[in-house]
Amino acid sequence: MAGPVSQSLHLPIGPYTEAWQEIDGLLDEMANLARSPVEVPAFYGALLDGLLRALKADGGAVWQIVPAMPVARVAQAGAAPAISDEMVRWVEGWRLAGEIAESCLVLPPHSTSARSAVPNPSNRPLILRPVQCEESATYLLAVALDAAAPRAADSAAAQVLNLFCETAAEFHQRRELQERRRLHTNLREFDQLVARLHANLDLDKTAYALANDGRLWIGCDRLSVGLIHGQSVRVRAISGSDQVDRRSQQVGSLEDLLAAVAASGEPLHWPGESKGGELPPQLDTPLQAYLDLAHARRLIVAPLRAQAAAESRQDAGPPIGVLLAETFDDVQSTERLRQRVDDVVRHGGAALANSIAFHELPLRPLQAGMAQLLRSLRRRPVPALMAAVCAAAVAAALAFIPAEFSVPALGTLQPEGRRHLFAPASGVVERVAVAHGQRVAPGDELLRIRDPELDLDYSRTSGELQTHQARLASIRARRSTRSTATDPQQEDRQLAAEEEQLKQQLSSLAAQLELLERRHAELVVTSPITGIVLTWNPEELLRDRPVREGQMLMTVADPAGPWILELRVPDTDIGPLLAAQRQGPSELPVTFLLETEPAATYRGRIAKVAEASDSAGGASPSVLVTVQLESQTPASARAGAGVVARIHCGPKSIGYVWLHDLIDAVRTQLLF
Repeated sequence: MAGPVSQSLHLPIGPYTEAWQEIDGLLDEMANLARSPVEVPAFYGALLDGLLRALKADGGAVWQIVPAMPVARVAQAGAAPAISDEMVRWVEGWRLAGEIAESCLVLPPHSTSARSAVPNPSNRPLILRPVQCEESATYLLAVALDAAAPRAADSAAAQVLNLFCETAAEFHQRRELQERRRLHTNLREFDQLVARLHANLDLDKTAYALANDGRLWIGCDRLSVGLIHGQSVRVRAISGSDQVDRRSQQVGSLEDLLAAVAASGEPLHWPGESKGGELPPQLDTPLQAYLDLAHARRLIVAPLRAQAAAESRQDAGPPIGVLLAETFDDVQSTERLRQRVDDVVRHGGAALANSIAFHELPLRPLQAGMAQLLRSLRRRPVPALMAAVCAAAVAAALAFIPAEFSVPALGTLQPEGRRHLFAPASGVVERVAVAHGQRVAPGDELLRIRDPELDLDYSRTSGELQTHQARLASIRARRSTRSTATDPQQEDRQLAAEEEQLKQQLSSLAAQLELLERRHAELVVTSPITGIVLTWNPEELLRDRPVREGQMLMTVADPAGPWILELRVPDTDIGPLLAAQRQGPSELPVTFLLETEPAATYRGRIAKVAEASDSAGGASPSVLVTVQLESQTPASARAGAGVVARIHCGPKSIGYVWLHDLIDAVRTQLLF
């Protein structure tokens, strides 16, 4: 680089060769420094040092000049000159003139405004050289030359200053390019953040995208998102965590802090302008409680609104959530942290509002399915038309093609001649006279019940009767013998009265004894019909067991007689059955099969439908339907055998036959 410099300065090769080689070396150092990531003050400080060494100057300074802003000194070295208003005006004129302006301005010592555009009251010559950045800032370099140097060297010094300033211009160009690259990278990352926030309308996915992707954009250590539910806040997502344990103490304290900030409606910065006790107690108490658990160095809590970009908070609406950003170090500047949090709050609030609105839509899964169907139809219209025609044909077929409609029911096969026997009184089963399957006739004893209280009453009444009979015999004997009393007539009258009283008491006791004997006879349970005992193992089931009055003891049935079906029709299916009875014959046909013989199908007709529903065995309400068999009694008929039946209710549209359960579910669950 020595050759071109020497040629540009038109200096002879000789005593100046070593000096120019030194200048070339300094320029190389400045060029390397311009390509390094150095800050502006450090670069200009090194530039001034190299420039003073190259020019053997007394001092120099660099100022930053921005329109409508105070002049700021960037660097100085040696006996630095002072800046004047004329220098600032000259720089502004130079910037406006552009390429036609002179780059360097040499100011002789003790020059005045009459002799130069910029006066120089000092005793040293000054060289001014502005460096224009692409931004609005201009850097002014001023070098004070040695007063003893010949003035002919001023032009060479100006050329050297130009070379150094070209390096400074290259430095600013590189910084500008790096800044633009950084801004481009930030814009691309921010665009990706916004895209991920609005990529999904699922509330949980949006909250976790806001927590995880928002943390990367902000550069904090942890980001938490809470949603407002009434007067409280529930933490929905925490960065780096798949699930939120709301039972933990730290999450509970976090929700208290978020709720307090949501109630205030204002962001909270800690540490910030308001510290310690200057915060209201509604904020300071939950803040200190959370800091004791989280140990954060800095945190920002900001409410999330649906329209965070509105001009006022009234236009933005009430908060829908709260965001908490935490850092555990002081590496990132507070201003940059706040700016990044504001970016996330602005777009995160809108994304959450959209997800909440979508989450609260009625029939959301059905609407999503319909939207997907419509998108498919728009992409492929011809297949869509064919599908619509097919769907219309299917709908018409479902509506107009008739089919047999039947109501399913479960039940049992029972002999029509069947009697349940109940306990006539409370007591203890003393004797069981029959076994399971034993044939009995009307009047045969089945079991005997002993009532201890009845036995006691019978013994007491019988004893009283005997006592009164003996007393009556004694009185009659006394009346039949001659009396030795002083007044025999009076004694006879007394005995006659006592005899009459005993007769009445004996009559009453006899009636009581007859009633007790009748009750005692009723404790013998006999068969009312001819049949067999259906109760399994009655000896083991009832012998010496206490029973209550009205308790069912046995069942006797006549298997030789006709058989019936007892069906349980749920309340949800009884409506079509009753409607079919009103429109046609009440004796609707029934087909059934036995669970013990599923290969054979039998027929019958409805004989009776109960007037009320009941919940037999604690099941859902159902109606008892009795069916009379039309066909021959099944050979494998057994009392209580399980039956699967279908009650035929006449023709209906095939769509109703197939889809009546779905139609009823829609009517009861959705439309009601």
